[in-house]
Amino acid sequence: RFKGHHGSLLSIFGTISTSAASHDYPGVMDALQRFQRVLNEHLLEENLRLYTYLSKCLSGNEDSALLINQMRREMSEIGRTVTQFLRHYITSEVDGRNIDEFTEKLQGIGSALQDRISREENSLYTLYMPVADY
Repeated sequence: RFKGHHGSLLSIFGTISTSAASHDYPGVMDALQRFQRVLNEHLLEENLRLYTYLSKCLSGNEDSALLINQMRREMSEIGRTVTQFLRHYITSEVDGRNIDEFTEKLQGIGSALQDRISREENSLYTLYMPVADY
């Protein structure tokens, strides 16, 4: 389910980038709002389900507990940054006056998003698998 969220987020992010490159500002705004909804759902579910579950199940494993806590704190910071970015551009709207600034910031958000998704799926989510699946 979490990987499905990631796929949706990356797809919508691609739509944002494509719309921005073609100066389709209504398309950018629509995609930003969809991205915000999916991101909020993902962050909430991940925080309530994944981190809570992993913390409980792996409380006796110090290395895993450390990884979980680090990833949780980092995701909180990334979530805050992305949420501020989305709120700013959804409120002020993207248009010809701010498209260059928007595109530059979007690239930074995209890099952070891809890095985080990769690390979640390759390290954190593997902790979620039953031991028999290793």
